[in-house]
Amino acid sequence: MMTKKTVLGLALMLALGACKKTEVPPPKADPVESVVVPEVTPMDEADVRGVLTTWQSSQNDHDLPAYSALYSSKFEGVTRSGAKVSRLDRDGWILSRRRGFEEKTDIRVEEPSIAFSGTSAVVRFSQGSRVEGATEIGEKVLVLEKTSEGTKIVREVLEPQIESGPKQAFDANRWAPVLLDEFLVLSDTVDDVWLADTKRIVGEGPMIGTLAVAETWVDVAKLPLPLRSLKGRTFSIKGQKECRATVQGFRVISRATPHFSVVEDWRSRPATKEAQTEIAGEIVEMASTSGRVLVAKLDKRCPGVWAQAVHDGSDQIFTVETDQAIDEDILNSARKTEAWSQIEEQASEFGQGDWFDPSKVNFTVFSSGKQRFASLSFKIGAGCGEFYAEYSAILDVSDKPIVLHDTLNRPFFEPKAVMKISGEVIFVGEDRAAVLDETGVKSLMSWAAPYFDCPC
Repeated sequence: MMTKKTVLGLALMLALGACKKTEVPPPKADPVESVVVPEVTPMDEADVRGVLTTWQSSQNDHDLPAYSALYSSKFEGVTRSGAKVSRLDRDGWILSRRRGFEEKTDIRVEEPSIAFSGTSAVVRFSQGSRVEGATEIGEKVLVLEKTSEGTKIVREVLEPQIESGPKQAFDANRWAPVLLDEFLVLSDTVDDVWLADTKRIVGEGPMIGTLAVAETWVDVAKLPLPLRSLKGRTFSIKGQKECRATVQGFRVISRATPHFSVVEDWRSRPATKEAQTEIAGEIVEMASTSGRVLVAKLDKRCPGVWAQAVHDGSDQIFTVETDQAIDEDILNSARKTEAWSQIEEQASEFGQGDWFDPSKVNFTVFSSGKQRFASLSFKIGAGCGEFYAEYSAILDVSDKPIVLHDTLNRPFFEPKAVMKISGEVIFVGEDRAAVLDETGVKSLMSWAAPYFDCPC
């Protein structure tokens, strides 16, 4: 017989059992498929040849889709025609090339030179093209990047054959440009017979600012006597303060601005001597002949633009006047040049009627007695599919302004110093030097570094 207490206990147990949730096991999750990212192997010659073959055949066969598929979404293309410089993104580049696919085209590619660096390559070749009877010849430079999606073109530049004028003889026994505050540029032409095998990165590496810099040892005994006799000579480096330094030895310096993917690859490599030597070799290959110069290594760092042999103290150095307001007569003389007219046409094509910005102009006057020269230059616009213009001019302003040099089929040149040595007026900039003769300003030497990056 159940008591009242027993009945109440059973009722409580039943109630608790009714309130308890039935535990249902969670559903089994679907198995997650692992995404396998294909390993990107280093660029090789087969990759490059494949792109070049398609690049040439797609243009000659008028296959725009095949041509377009070669170009990366982060592509920049650069074209030059007279004073016009166009910097285009991928869409702008394909659009500008569309017309050529509608006409009879014959693209010829000479045997390329290829510089490899990890998953990237810089390809140079002489290109000849004929479109409806018009022939264009120049050096083509392609920068290729290999990704999991294939090998793509990330930068393309056609450097037309430009008029630089006959080069004047350069005598480093009188003066020399200063490079990286510790070298004197002796020659922009390097004979391979001068080179030894040893290569290394300059500085902590691999970059000095935006430049990759490497040095190659020189067999001094094979240098011409006038050059190797400079060892032990003392030079006066002309900067904010005079600094004297002595030639300690000789090197060949190779410089280039690499594509950002190349820099990332270099920085991922171990900091071993072997890896750094390998990178130095890649910089030398990338810079090629256009990005290398023979230099004298100084025994100490001396900031400056140029250096003068100490025994040549009788030569003139022009005073630099950088705080001058832009003279309207000088500006109007520049506006009348063909180079400026071409920029006006280009601005009109982009709908940039009011493109000129005086605040972007670098204006400098160099004076010595009654002789005065002016440098006027600017770079305006962003490029990458938008309007971009660059212009430079050197004028004799001793009396009425006379334009001696501008960017019509000539490189951008912005002098930082002017001097008269043995009766010759010499203009020295950051990457080139020129001499004045009866016909105008003529190229003397250049130590400009090739540019392979892609700001787009």
